[in-house]
Amino acid sequence: MNLQNAQQRLIAGETIKIKTSGNSMSGKIDNGSFVTIEPIEDRVLKKKDVVLSKVNGRLYLHLITGVRENSYQISNNHGYVNGWALKKNVFGIVTKIN
Repeated sequence: MNLQNAQQRLIAGETIKIKTSGNSMSGKIDNGSFVTIEPIEDRVLKKKDVVLSKVNGRLYLHLITGVRENSYQISNNHGYVNGWALKKNVFGIVTKIN
């Protein structure tokens, strides 16, 4: 399943499990790991949560590294900041990594 399909399923209220690819989250989520992602619903999001979000038109499974009112700074696990996402553009939170 690609991230686009994951986004749609989370919006529909489904909990999903996907296989990750890439090294931007290594140290927290290794390439090829499986993660369970749940819809955000009424969750309070905080720094260090790993979320599926859209930043500047691109989907990322990255960390929240900053919070201000209704938006979240999204970064990889190596300190690179992707940008800010409004709460409506955060679709799911990682609840299990294996």
